[in-house]
Amino acid sequence: MQRRIALLLLMSFFLTVTARPAVGEEAAKLPTDAPEWQEFLTDLVATSAFGIYYGGAKIGWVVDTWRLGTLETHPVVIYSDESYARFSFLGETTETRWRSETAFSLEDGSMLRAIVEEVADGTRSVTTAVRSDTGMSLTRRSANGTSQRDVSLPKENLRQQFDLWTWLRGKREDSDTLTLYSTEWENDDIDVREEFRFRGRSTVPWRGSPRDVVELAGTSDGMLINVTVSTTGQWLSGMMGPMAIRAEDESTVRDLDHSVPDSLSIGSLLVSESLGDTRLVSKVRLKLENLGDFEVPQSASQRVISKSTDGVVVEIAKHHRHAGSQPLSDAERLDSLRSTLVICSDHPTIVALAKRIAGDATDPVEIGIRLQRWVHGSLEKTYQKNASSAVDVLGNLAGDCTEHAILFVALARAMEIPAREVGGLIYFDEGQPMFGWHAWAEMHDGTQWIGVDPSWGEFYIDATHLKLSEGGDDMQWANLVGKMTIKIER
Repeated sequence: MQRRIALLLLMSFFLTVTARPAVGEEAAKLPTDAPEWQEFLTDLVATSAFGIYYGGAKIGWVVDTWRLGTLETHPVVIYSDESYARFSFLGETTETRWRSETAFSLEDGSMLRAIVEEVADGTRSVTTAVRSDTGMSLTRRSANGTSQRDVSLPKENLRQQFDLWTWLRGKREDSDTLTLYSTEWENDDIDVREEFRFRGRSTVPWRGSPRDVVELAGTSDGMLINVTVSTTGQWLSGMMGPMAIRAEDESTVRDLDHSVPDSLSIGSLLVSESLGDTRLVSKVRLKLENLGDFEVPQSASQRVISKSTDGVVVEIAKHHRHAGSQPLSDAERLDSLRSTLVICSDHPTIVALAKRIAGDATDPVEIGIRLQRWVHGSLEKTYQKNASSAVDVLGNLAGDCTEHAILFVALARAMEIPAREVGGLIYFDEGQPMFGWHAWAEMHDGTQWIGVDPSWGEFYIDATHLKLSEGGDDMQWANLVGKMTIKIER
């Protein structure tokens, strides 16, 4: 499900941003001669623990540590973390564990190496990033194969960490803003930029003593974030989209609630009217309320009919070939064909399979139909086979809507057909009509984007798919979870 992706991404975001924030866009010489440099290192070297909460229940934790060390005789600062998250969907529990270690040079502050291990429902993968002549060389290994990618040197660095420490301790006003960078190896652009605004200072009781804190509000890939941090940079509490973060004692942070809340029931949006057989729905109008400043994506099949202070009315039509043409720009085409560590469309196994499925077809639509049918018919439908790459999906031959979408996009790109992940809400009826969070795909046939739902077996998706995001990096939809409501207006 799309929400499951968001929660895992939110966890990943939490690890990279809270532990390794960065200010500014260019590295500068480390101020090792500054009198406050040693004080900064003293504050930095520490261990922190955080509980992750969703729907009022504790569903995960993070323990991170900064320490001084050496890497091939180079003095470094090493950041390491361990984390865990579990979720339940319709009675199926899924869990993911992470371990990572990142080394920053104490000579120039740059990142020298990073290792990330992920175990998702038993599938283990290890991503290693090492310095190269042009930046960093990434290698991702799992039991299902190896993927490689070269990227530029991350903007995240130790000098920017020092600048953040200085910024939090200095005199601030409400208009002051802070630019942070984290590194997400699986994104098309590994540098994730966040904008934060200073909201104020206060003193709060903390473990028996008063502690000075700073309140910050901001966004990351569109997702709203509100946090309380110490003047040394330690996160104490906050909200990231639908998830709550709380600093806890390391000795008890790994203790989770015995029962796992069902994420589907928490996040689904109930409606009072049934749409019946969705295959027969050619067009539907939905009134969306409590959107805040969220802008609903529009296309030939999804149009905003009206806006008012109490909501937005969206008309959705079943996808079909339209008379007009919506060609891609060169940049859009490049983005929609790029191979990444997740959408590993240049992996030999993915390429060979795509060609075998496509057979003698040359028309993009016919190729897309064949790819969709193969993915839908070959993957077991389960929430207990999380995978972090298309090649792992192929190895498991199982997964939920996320895995179906990832594999379809990789196969389409392997055939030089532009494709992307999309997500939003889909209508279904589990004894009560509702809309649930969902992931599917889009491919471009040369003239237009076509909605494809390989988990539901639909090429030209039906009119009950409400698209709210385009691409795996778009997180603005997370702000709607638990807030937005839907009314069917026909």
